[in-house]
Amino acid sequence: MLGQILINGVFLGGILASMAVGFSILWRVMGVVNVAHPVFCLLSSYIALTLLKNYGVDPLLSLALILPIYFALGCFIYVIFIQKLGGKDITSASMVLTFGLMLIVEKLIQATWGATEKSFLDVSYLMATLEWGGIFFSGDYTIGFILSILSLASVQIFLTRTFTGKAIRAAWQDIVASLLCGIDFNRISAITMGVSFALCAVGGICMTFVYSFYPSVHLNWLFYMFLITIVGGVGSIKGVLAAGVIIGLLVNLVNLLVPYQWITVIIFILLVGILLYKPTGLFQS
Repeated sequence: MLGQILINGVFLGGILASMAVGFSILWRVMGVVNVAHPVFCLLSSYIALTLLKNYGVDPLLSLALILPIYFALGCFIYVIFIQKLGGKDITSASMVLTFGLMLIVEKLIQATWGATEKSFLDVSYLMATLEWGGIFFSGDYTIGFILSILSLASVQIFLTRTFTGKAIRAAWQDIVASLLCGIDFNRISAITMGVSFALCAVGGICMTFVYSFYPSVHLNWLFYMFLITIVGGVGSIKGVLAAGVIIGLLVNLVNLLVPYQWITVIIFILLVGILLYKPTGLFQS
């Protein structure tokens, strides 16, 4: 039983990390705290479910279709909204702006799809189970985890092996020096936001492979995104993954000892302790 809980905790942690990584990178590069990030994760799930129900499009294929749309959406939101915040306290201003955006998208979701819970229970391979060594690997957790790890690996390769990725890293290390080197900060910021949105589409769909979803569930996700980003260190991909796994394991282990409604309280106490011990995060480089 303990082995099963640990495996599920690691898999859940990987999925949580894929949801939080775009949020973390955007915060590090631009100082933008996008509190609308989880509601866009949720929107991608509703779109994928609609394509499945109405047109028979497999969720994995839907994800491939949604990714470029979300990238373009992120670039658009940067140009129309975030770029206008330049010269102000962008962290506070972005929180206010994206909070309003979050409310708009949530109401749009509720008006379009209703308030009832949805799920991907009709997808056969998500309901499949493989038993190995006394541990059961369910399709929803396994596929969600694999996609999440692939997304994290892809963004790590992008940031370390491509010219644009290196420019993004240069911008988050020293904006002034990157400008002196000829890096177009507005272009880099637009790409960063596009990548952040594409990552949130992956994380959102993977999360809803595992759990049912409804219009306000993104508020729970927002709590975990902040927690993982702070524990892992803002902008640290490896830190986000490590923090996600820690949180995933804690959620599953604590659930053995206390009622589910106490999990958030206990994890919040953990967050306070970490902030007191190391405000920059456990894995911040």
